[in-house]
Amino acid sequence: MFKFTMVLLLATSLGLGSAVAHEKHCEDTDLGAKMSEMKKANKKLKKAIRSEDFEEVIGLSARLKELGTESAKLKPLKHKGQDAQFNALQAEYRDYYEQLSVILGNIEQAAREGSGEKLSTLYRELNDNKKKAHKSFKKDCD
Repeated sequence: MFKFTMVLLLATSLGLGSAVAHEKHCEDTDLGAKMSEMKKANKKLKKAIRSEDFEEVIGLSARLKELGTESAKLKPLKHKGQDAQFNALQAEYRDYYEQLSVILGNIEQAAREGSGEKLSTLYRELNDNKKKAHKSFKKDCD
């Protein structure tokens, strides 16, 4: 029982420590909220593509494009306080959202055509774009 209690206390204290560390270098932002919505929609999109629910794919693609357009207007937390540097990166930042919009448009078109195989390829392209964008602009807060 003593060992269990010590392990529980240690685990709890480690969890609190990481929460405090998170607060020191991260904060909730409008962009973070949009990214959370995009993550949920992306997961639903993946399921819709796998089940070949083409109407759902079209709706989710449109939602992701909308969220991407809104997100392109916001500034990543990673660049907070670096306005001069971010101005140079802003074109690259917006390019990722333009690429996202194009890929999502292609996904919508493939869904209208009923092409499940093409959707899978485009979904991989979408995730590759996401990974590149996150590598460049996502602050590591986890």
